[in-house]
Amino acid sequence: MNKLSSLIFGVVLTVLVSEHAVADQAPPPAAPLEQGAGVTESMKKQKKFLASMVEMVRSYGYRCDSISGVVPFAFSKGYNLWCNHSDYHYEIADKGGEWVVTID
Repeated sequence: MNKLSSLIFGVVLTVLVSEHAVADQAPPPAAPLEQGAGVTESMKKQKKFLASMVEMVRSYGYRCDSISGVVPFAFSKGYNLWCNHSDYHYEIADKGGEWVVTID
């Protein structure tokens, strides 16, 4: 391998390794709304809020790859969240000023 080929190979290898390292550090994408998801039109517009709910669920080690539905609690501060074609149901509730995720 001549010097020019070695230099090009080194640059390409460095770029590939750097891109891989950056990709590993990138946060997972927000979960998309499923077609026909049980989410009100006004909540569909609150993309950051929905992404925050998904991130909170994931921070507890649970899965949420797509949103099937979101319904606010009727009598207290919190939400029911269904994910992955309703395979998973989570309750995200304000418990003494702290948000807590539980799986149902």
